Amino acid sequence: MAQKIQDIQLLSLYVGGRDGGIVVAASTATTAKVIHMIQCLEDDTEFTVLAGVEQDGTTARNLITGNGYSGIKWAKDSLHFAPFGGKISSFTADKAVRYFRMADTGRTQND
Repeated sequence: MAQKIQDIQLLSLYVGGRDGGIVVAASTATTAKVIHMIQCLEDDTEFTVLAGVEQDGTTARNLITGNGYSGIKWAKDSLHFAPFGGKISSFTADKAVRYFRMADTGRTQND
């Protein structure tokens, strides 16, 4: 039986995303990526690492301490976005998640 495509996957394709979403297994460290959004696939998902860079491409940002996410357990289908114009570059979650790379968020239209 074919799997139905979700609205969030359609959005990624609609706005010129690089992928329809990549699923990452629980507790798998994901590093050196360009990620614009993470979707939790299970209830009570907790991030132990959630880091990225701001729009300038060099200013590192710890999204757990910077946003007060420490110890928070997120509901299924909650979404976590990169800083405006920036990216999430690494994360580790204790439950399965899906990440998306949207069209480039830089100041030019070229990706």
